[in-house]
Amino acid sequence: MKMAVTKGTDYVFAEQMTYNGPDGIGKGCLLGTRSMILQLPVTTMERSGRIMESRDWFIRGIPAGRFVRESLEDPSLDPSDLDGLMRDLASSLKGTDLIDLSTVMRLRVRSSLMSRGIYISVKSSGPGWRGFPLKKDDAGRFMEFYRGHPAAVGG
Repeated sequence: MKMAVTKGTDYVFAEQMTYNGPDGIGKGCLLGTRSMILQLPVTTMERSGRIMESRDWFIRGIPAGRFVRESLEDPSLDPSDLDGLMRDLASSLKGTDLIDLSTVMRLRVRSSLMSRGIYISVKSSGPGWRGFPLKKDDAGRFMEFYRGHPAAVGG
């Protein structure tokens, strides 16, 4: 029998975060499981000559963030289907970042005033961190979700 996914147990989701990815900067969303992290653009800034314009991102005609949320709320989504959903989302939208956490040597979540977000590194020491800024409440949820993860290191 299939069981629906549970937020905080099977996945963690930040519907609004600062997007800094392959297609510029703007607003995005971040979805995490124990094995992957997926960043998607929601609204980015594009330069057209001297003019900056915002671009909204859609999946199947639905705003990207809403599409992800509604997909996660689908009662037929089983925990074993989450990684497949993340791969499908990554392939259906340009500008996504899909990180396989088995390639990450260090994972850290911070929620201080000066540094708030999830940080990953494929190196076992030294510089080379990549960050995904989060709001305070989301950082707390990500911190709790990834507590005890094999790649987790101290705050």
